Amino acid sequence: MTSHYSGPLQIASAALCCFCAGSLYGWSALIPIIERTLTKSTGQAGLIFSFAIVSFTIAVFTIPRLPPSLQQLSGCTVFGILGAICLSIASQSSSYLMFVIFFSAGFGAASGAIYINALSIASKSKHPKISAPIVIASFGLGGAVFGPIWRLLAAQGWDLSALLPASAALACSAFLTIGANHQSFTAPAGKNSSEPVSTKTVPLSSHSKHLVAMICLTFGLGSMAGLMVLGLASKIIDVAQGSVLLSTIAIVGVSVGNTSGRLSVSIITLRYTAIQSVIGATVVISVGLIFIAMTTSGNASSLMVISGLTVVALGYGIIASAVPTLVRTVFEEARFSKVFSIVFLAWGLAGLTAPWIAGIIFDHAGSFQPAIIGALLLTLCALLTAIKIQSRL
Repeated sequence: MTSHYSGPLQIASAALCCFCAGSLYGWSALIPIIERTLTKSTGQAGLIFSFAIVSFTIAVFTIPRLPPSLQQLSGCTVFGILGAICLSIASQSSSYLMFVIFFSAGFGAASGAIYINALSIASKSKHPKISAPIVIASFGLGGAVFGPIWRLLAAQGWDLSALLPASAALACSAFLTIGANHQSFTAPAGKNSSEPVSTKTVPLSSHSKHLVAMICLTFGLGSMAGLMVLGLASKIIDVAQGSVLLSTIAIVGVSVGNTSGRLSVSIITLRYTAIQSVIGATVVISVGLIFIAMTTSGNASSLMVISGLTVVALGYGIIASAVPTLVRTVFEEARFSKVFSIVFLAWGLAGLTAPWIAGIIFDHAGSFQPAIIGALLLTLCALLTAIKIQSRL
C-alpha cells in the first residue's frame, strides 16, 4: 500500500501563507487604534476580535467539508487572495461596522481557512509531530512580526492603514503557493514515517466521542484563560502606565512566547506524550497568571507585567500545538481534519467570550485583576480535565 505525503515545498509554502495569515494574532496592537478611530469602548474593541475568532472558527470547521478545490494549497491560494483583499478594505474603514465586516468576518474567516488547510498539509507529512507544530508556530510568528509593525506604524500616524503591509505580504504568499501545489511524493504506508497512514474513515466509537469531548473541554478552558489576558495585552500595559515602546515590547514578548511554545512541542513530544505537554502547559499558564496577579497590584513595573504575559503566552502556545498533535496521535490522518475541526470549536467559543468578557470586566471594575483571577481558575480546571484525559489513554 502506498500513501501520498506532503513534500517539503508544500509544507514550506503552507507555513509561509500561514505566517502572513497569522498577522491576525497581532490584534492587541490594534486596540489603541480602534479606540481612537472607531470606538471609545474597550469592550467594543475586544468584541471586534471576538467576532474575528468566531469567523476563524467557522472557517476551520467548514473547510474540511468543502470540495477538494478549496482545500490544501489550492485553498491557501484562494483564501490568501480573499484575505488580502478584505484586509486592504479594512484598512480604509470609516466606521465600526465596516471594520467588523472586512476584518472580523472577512479576514478572520480567510485566516481560519488558511490555518486548517496548512495544518492538514502538515498532518500528511512523513513526520507530522514535527511539521504540524512548525506550521502552527508560523501562524503565531505572524503576530510577533506584524503586531509590532502595526503598533509602530500607528504611532507614526498610519492608523488603520498600518494593516496594508500585512495585506501585501498575504497576497504575495498566496501567489507563491501556486507553484508548490502539485509537489508531493509517495511512500509505503508506515515506512520512514512516524505513524502509519490509514486511508479508511470509520465512525467514532463511544469511547472516542467521549475523548473528543474531553479534549474540547480542555482546549476551551485553557484557551479562554490565555485569551482573557493575551487578547488585551497592549491594554494591560497601557493601564500599567507603560510607554509605546514598552507596549511594543509586550506585544513582541507575547508573540515570541506564543510562537516559542508552539514550536517547542516538536521537541517536547520527542520525550513526552502530547497530553503530558498539555498538562505542562496549564502549569506554565498558571505560573504566569499568578505572576501577573501579583505584579499588577500596587505600583507594579511594566517590565514585570510583560514577563508574566510572556510566560502565559508560552503556555498558551504549547497548548495550541499540543492539542492538534494529540488529535493526530489518537486519530489517524484520514480523520484528523474533521475531528480537529470539531475540537477547534472549543477554541472558537473561548475566543468569542474571553477578550469581550475581559474588556467588559475592565470597563466596570477599572482593573484587570478580576479577569486575571478568573483566568487562573479556568486554567486549573483545564489541568484537571487534562489529567482525566491522560488516565483514559
